[in-house]
Amino acid sequence: MKPSRSKKRKTPKKKQPQTNPQVVGYASFVQREFAALVQESDFVSKVIQIYHTDALRSFNEGLRHGSVADFERDFRRQEEFIRKYLPVWLCQITEVLAIEALYASTGEPMTRKNIEDIIHFLFLERGPGDLPLKDGRNEIWNRHLLKWALGQVLPTFKVIGAVNLASTARKINQLPKRGWLRKMKKALTGKHLQKLLKDHDIDWLKEKREYKTRLMQQKELSR
Repeated sequence: MKPSRSKKRKTPKKKQPQTNPQVVGYASFVQREFAALVQESDFVSKVIQIYHTDALRSFNEGLRHGSVADFERDFRRQEEFIRKYLPVWLCQITEVLAIEALYASTGEPMTRKNIEDIIHFLFLERGPGDLPLKDGRNEIWNRHLLKWALGQVLPTFKVIGAVNLASTARKINQLPKRGWLRKMKKALTGKHLQKLLKDHDIDWLKEKREYKTRLMQQKELSR
């Protein structure tokens, strides 16, 4: 007799929660009307203007990480982000306050746990297609800060063959923690630095090649 084969149990598929089309339609209506109101008041543009003025002042008064053109290019990305998400998030915050006000009007205020659950659901869990959240590592890095850091550490290399991503990352980690660098949560590695440079359209090979050329010129002049 052939040994009986054990049958594999099929894992039951989880039922997807069904959404109420009326609720979805109402939510879409509220968000559309809210977005129209925000746009009519020019609120987002005013927020961006205030934020830009403050960021530019900090850029000029603190460590100048790159040129003004680099700053403006990086800020345009921030402006696009704010214009896309601020109206939606303002609407969601308003809805949370409205729900809390409704509870308070009954004489039974919401518990801290209720508020935490709502905030977590709206701003942390993120549904499909929404902006994903990262683990928070190296959030400070942008194009002009990376260019500034490279400008600080590359001249410290005295041997051309020593210039690589890993050693450059170590030297960046050793920079004095002033300005934005105080917010750096985790030390850079060569692999992380490579990804950051790629994400911010910085050609590492070009940066290294240009520094090697300058280093060779300095050695020629010192002879």
